[in-house]
Amino acid sequence: MMKRPVRRSSRDGVTLIEALVAVSILAILLAAVVPAFTNALRINTRSETRSQAVAAAQTVLESLRAQPPAAWPAYSAGTDPPVQQVEVGGRTFDVTVRYQEYCDAAGDCFENAREIDVEVSFRDQVSYRVSTVYTELRAP
Repeated sequence: MMKRPVRRSSRDGVTLIEALVAVSILAILLAAVVPAFTNALRINTRSETRSQAVAAAQTVLESLRAQPPAAWPAYSAGTDPPVQQVEVGGRTFDVTVRYQEYCDAAGDCFENAREIDVEVSFRDQVSYRVSTVYTELRAP
């Protein structure tokens, strides 16, 4: 009897070489994509933290605006002002507020105006800083 030649069909499976080539191609693609993904994740997290830091600064500034400057917490110039902890979006931020009487470039100072500097930190890194001038308006 004669033996028939064995034919390979498309359903026979994958050889070891083909599997190694496929895994190698996948590894090369992942090596290119994973760093880009982690970089995008880091940038997104930093942006989210900064947005929440801005919200923390706004919270503290709004609480100051709600009362006259004479009622603001006192601290001596040259000393460290108290640090307030503000929670936004599950993160706790340290907010430091420094203020002083506002004087313009000509040296004229205004009784009802304060120059305010706000610094917001998260995990001992400054996330946001802002300076503004608060003016209390009085009715005539």
